[in-house]
Amino acid sequence: MNSYFQRVFEYDNWAKLKLATAISTLPGVPERVLSVYAHLLASNHIWQSRLLGVPAEMGVWEPIPLAKWFSQQATNHTQIISYLDSVESSSFSEEINYKTTKGIPFQNTVEGILTHMITHSNYHMGQINLLLKAFLDPLPDLMYISYQREQKS
Repeated sequence: MNSYFQRVFEYDNWAKLKLATAISTLPGVPERVLSVYAHLLASNHIWQSRLLGVPAEMGVWEPIPLAKWFSQQATNHTQIISYLDSVESSSFSEEINYKTTKGIPFQNTVEGILTHMITHSNYHMGQINLLLKAFLDPLPDLMYISYQREQKS
């Protein structure tokens, strides 16, 4: 399972960087795009903090300036890959106790959290691409199969 999640988080990193690069070419970035992309970065940080059992250093809708997107993504990516390198295969079914952003105690398995992180990213990257439709042509191709094809060439 480690290798599966490492592959999908490598894809996730590729897609986020591709999207951030496309956004950074725009002369004026719509506020909603800035907000949703920052949310992607902040929410990944929060979920990783929960996996590691440490306090998160930012809020779920924390404004992160575009100039810091690449460094925050690099930090997030390094942290999740390090986590995946260290976690035992048997740990994927372990329950992680945490509090939601509203302070409600909850628990999910490691596998469930990792799956959520990927699907949450894809949901918002699609949302951002839709918001960019009036500003970018062509839109960045963020499909997993495109990532795989690029890795083979």
